[in-house]
Amino acid sequence: MGFALPGDWVWDFWSAVDGDQVPLFYLHAPRSLGDPELRHHNASIGHAVTRDLTSWEHLPAPLPERRVGFDDLA
Repeated sequence: MGFALPGDWVWDFWSAVDGDQVPLFYLHAPRSLGDPELRHHNASIGHAVTRDLTSWEHLPAPLPERRVGFDDLA
């Protein structure tokens, strides 16, 4: 399964099979942060779907933007 976002770190994937589609949820953060450890303080949840595990359609974020709270880190 090949999935990447140019310019972003991508990690912690969750996937499922839904008929002939495979939805994918993942954490991502911009590489422009410089230090990879900063990604955990700047993570967003992404959403994509595929039918062949090769071509991906990027979908809008599944949740609202980050909020501040006790559980706001990746």
